[in-house]
Amino acid sequence: MYIYKKTYWLIAITMLTMLGACYKDKGNYSYQDINQISVTLDSSYVVVYGEKLSIKPILKLTMDTEATSYDTAKYSYEWSTLDGGALYASQRKILAKTHDLDAAVVIQPGANYTLYYRITDKKTGVQAQGTARLSVVTSIYEGFLALCEVNGKSRLDMASFNKGAYTIIPDVLGYTGSQLPTTAKPVGVTFFFQAAITNTSATKGIYISTEDGTNRIDPETFKWDLTMNIQTDMLSKVPSNFSADAFMPGSSCSYMHSPAGNLYYYLRTYQMYFSSIINIATGETDPFTASPFMAAAPTQADLYGTVLYDTKNKRFLRHVPGATTCSPMPTSMPLFDYKTGMDLTYMEWTPYNGGEVTAVLRNVEAGKSYLAKFTLSSSINQTYYAEITATDFDKAEKFAVSPDFSYLFYNVGGKVYEYDLGLKKSTLMIDQPKPVTLLKFQHFFSGAYTSGSTGKQILYNKLIVATHDGVSATSGGTIDFYNVPQVNGPLTLFQSLTGFGKVKDLTYRER
Repeated sequence: MYIYKKTYWLIAITMLTMLGACYKDKGNYSYQDINQISVTLDSSYVVVYGEKLSIKPILKLTMDTEATSYDTAKYSYEWSTLDGGALYASQRKILAKTHDLDAAVVIQPGANYTLYYRITDKKTGVQAQGTARLSVVTSIYEGFLALCEVNGKSRLDMASFNKGAYTIIPDVLGYTGSQLPTTAKPVGVTFFFQAAITNTSATKGIYISTEDGTNRIDPETFKWDLTMNIQTDMLSKVPSNFSADAFMPGSSCSYMHSPAGNLYYYLRTYQMYFSSIINIATGETDPFTASPFMAAAPTQADLYGTVLYDTKNKRFLRHVPGATTCSPMPTSMPLFDYKTGMDLTYMEWTPYNGGEVTAVLRNVEAGKSYLAKFTLSSSINQTYYAEITATDFDKAEKFAVSPDFSYLFYNVGGKVYEYDLGLKKSTLMIDQPKPVTLLKFQHFFSGAYTSGSTGKQILYNKLIVATHDGVSATSGGTIDFYNVPQVNGPLTLFQSLTGFGKVKDLTYRER
């Protein structure tokens, strides 16, 4: 028993001694400050593709207070970019490994990049990182694309928008070395925010139609090759000279019209090509002849469908997403029968009144025109129907509907009138000798052109009037943009661009 007790006390004394030693050793450690680093960059940068981007970061180094004289060799540096759509950090692009950045940027143009700057203390391994938003632009990055007629042939001109101003680039396809032949007369040009391109990774597209065919061009470089003919985007077999005369692009579903009166449908959700024709009414077997006018909200066609018009049976029809046929419109409506018995002269959707279709109908036998309006949303309600009592309306050539006030604009030669639906009265707004070649309000997919955010111009509500002087085939075209005031106030000029050919069609390359 004595031996056990002695052993117990020896163990206890040993443990206490060890604890004491640990406690005493606590004060023997020495701590040293490490070099703390912070990086400051501007919030965003813009660089032209292929040109140098120069940035001098602001660094704070707690152990190198003299920022202009410290030994930069003690650190390593890295400038890199990563596309916002990239899935992996390994997809980043190294721009430079220098203290300051002074390097040419040759990455795909876009506004969705993050710029990274990383500095590392070689001795301690301590790192710091700064980030900024980076936009890579080109001379053709954004702006209006005008498909023009010049000496009987097509020419694509561009009003390139950069840093708050426009630069006119005549023959932008020649300027970029596109290789797209444009030997025939122009038909139309359309920008797709979500392109009908199933055999590439592109998400945007520009389609150009001439009398000898329809092709798309690369939305960044405007390059073209034979694989970009419309045939490659269609399920139906068509010849290489197939020419679409109208497109209605949407965020997930789009439509294409041919001069033969056929309609083709593209559904992005299922990666469908432009399909076999859909201009067949439900319950019928023979295709109807479709009007080139199609009406739908650019970003909501996949929700509420698209309004079409049967020119043979003179009736409105509706196509809903995913359907292979078109369905009849509601019956027993209060203002007019959707089977109108009249010719459709014009039809357009506008955001007015929460989303509304405006249609101009012509009763040829009676020699009268009528204006019909109905909503296109979760329910279809008729909102207006009356005869149009406007000056020289029987001679009207082109039409446009104000998205803010629902005024109907039309032209007769060089005169542009505004028709007030409530007053049933037209007012002469523009009277000039040059004939009008185009009249429209531009539809946009991005809300930036509605709100003016991110430095964009508010363009959705500007009346666009294109004219040609009839003298210079190459540069006699002018595009004027007008503010439209309420209560029939006179139009005010917002902007005027000159140097185009004879403008046939106009679209906007959005960002």
